[in-house]
Amino acid sequence: MIQFLEFLPYLAFGTVYFLLNKNIITIPTGSENIIIATQVLLILVIVCSLILYFLQSKKLNAMQWVMLIVTILFASLTLLVDKEIIKWKVTIINSLFGLILIVCYLFKKLPLEYLLGKKLVLPTQVWKGLTLMWATFFIGMASINAYLILYASEATWVSFKSFWSIPITIVFALIQGVYLIKYLPKELSETNKD
Repeated sequence: MIQFLEFLPYLAFGTVYFLLNKNIITIPTGSENIIIATQVLLILVIVCSLILYFLQSKKLNAMQWVMLIVTILFASLTLLVDKEIIKWKVTIINSLFGLILIVCYLFKKLPLEYLLGKKLVLPTQVWKGLTLMWATFFIGMASINAYLILYASEATWVSFKSFWSIPITIVFALIQGVYLIKYLPKELSETNKD
């Protein structure tokens, strides 16, 4: 339920855009499809965050706060300034995540170990590998997003953002899980097989 509420605003953004783009629904405002979809995104991210807040004992985790604030910021700028801003949000955020991981790695800091180390005991070399893999993933996703903004249609960008980037991220995370399984304590990995 929590993951569904976290992803719902972004899925709704893409769905509304495509329903408007295909004239399945029409709104007589004269606004561009991406503007209407951004309005839906802004409203839903606030509503879903409020629901999450109450479901999680009146608190949001750090990532939920970041996504709420960043989405409100970029959606508001899109509505007030330029429709292109919402497109660059993904590139900027993924680039920042990737660069933060690379800089931390270069300074011998492992933020993934800091975040997950209490729940997942791994050798330092594995944490280093994970840090580089995730940094590469974030930079790659930022690059794909930038390419689509510059060279593909708006509809193609919305399709990638709303319906492809989430499954790609899930598959990448599952691949990380397969990579990590050999480092889990033997009794835990045997329990997971049942």
